[in-house]
Parts: sequence; structure tokens; C-alpha cells
Amino acid sequence: MSNSKILHIQTITPRYDEIEDRLRISINHKEKDNRIDLLITRNFILKLLPIYEEYIIKAYYSDISTTNKMPNDPFYTILKSNINTRITSHSQLKAYQQNAELLLEVHFSFIKTDKLTLFKCQTNKTQASVKLTLETLKTIFSLIKSTIPYYDWGISPDI
Repeated sequence: MSNSKILHIQTITPRYDEIEDRLRISINHKEKDNRIDLLITRNFILKLLPIYEEYIIKAYYSDISTTNKMPNDPFYTILKSNINTRITSHSQLKAYQQNAELLLEVHFSFIKTDKLTLFKCQTNKTQASVKLTLETLKTIFSLIKSTIPYYDWGISPDI
């Protein structure tokens, strides 16, 4: 990644882009010099969601097993969110939209001492990252999943 831009994620705003037929994730959309729009394809989503769920189970297994609750239980929380990343509404997003970069990689790294996840997104030109609690990570993925046009993409809403 020569000449790459490295961003710290402050806000995440997902929405479905009908023109591109892809999910658009706007990161730091109100910050002129610290923002990026990511496009995520249907194929990438279909590969990412099972990996995300597997990561949750493996990284947070001891917390899950001690509470005897599964990560998809709506009442399941093990950590309070104290990270400054915000998940924002996309109602006013068009005014901030810019050319988007295709998302190529997503990495999850578990920080055992803090029980946090280092979440990284990578394109050809940019790397964006943030440390998240399990609760915040799950909220982000729930919101991303809620923007998927399941019927139009011919996939089950249960993924």
C-alpha cells in the first residue's frame, strides 16, 4: 500500500447504494481530510459475515460461555462501550458523499488485555481502523446487515 492514507474511524454510516448496487460505508463523513466512502459488494458481504460470526465466537468464547448466552441474544452484553466511535444516521449523508473506494480486506484482531477488537478496513489507497468493544462491533454489523437488500440480492435475511 504505497502512498496510502491511514484513518482512525470516528463515525461509521452504512447504507445501500442503489446506483452502485453495493453497500456504502461512509467513515468520518463530516471530516474533509479524514474521511472515506467504502463500497462493499454482495460477494464480499457473503464472505465477511460468516467470518465475523466465527471471530466473535472464538475471540469472546470465555465471556460467552460464562454467561451461557450466545452473541445473537439481544440481551447479551459483556462490555460497556467506552470507545468514541459513533454509528450515525444516513438521512443527511448525500451532502457528504464522495467518490468511493472498493473495500478489499477487513481484519479483526483481538486485544486480550482490554477485551477489545482492533477492526481494520483496507482498500488500495486507504486503511481505516478503530478499537471496539464487543457491543459496539455487534452494533456496527447489525446495522450493516440491516442495510443489505436481501431480496434484491437473492440471499436469505438469516445470514
